[in-house]
Amino acid sequence: MKTSERKQMNQDIHEHGLKLIKLFQLDSNTDPAKLCKSIRLIENALHQAATHYCNGLIDCYEIEKIETKKMKLLDKHLHYQKINMPVFFNRDPRGYALKINFDRGVFPYFPVDMGGYGVICPNFTPTV
Repeated sequence: MKTSERKQMNQDIHEHGLKLIKLFQLDSNTDPAKLCKSIRLIENALHQAATHYCNGLIDCYEIEKIETKKMKLLDKHLHYQKINMPVFFNRDPRGYALKINFDRGVFPYFPVDMGGYGVICPNFTPTV
């Protein structure tokens, strides 16, 4: 990865972290990059679980166990249950695992997928 690409990626991560802080009404002292990177780990784990479930490598009980554990961890970072934000785990492995169902008009700056759901943790890695 070129230095300019890495710089742009880090800037995108920082800016998205600021959007998360605003959307989830988090403490302004929250480190946006650290927040975004922590949530990315949860996103990756849930995406892997969705893929394993789709491929028959784990059953419905196992994916529910993983979902419960990871969503509790996500709530520790975003406090989405406290503010009653409709965050959910999308089990379709073809897209992002962590999504939010919200009124796009209220948060027009937040990234959305093709279905109109907010993407909590997009991938900012540059493509070739």
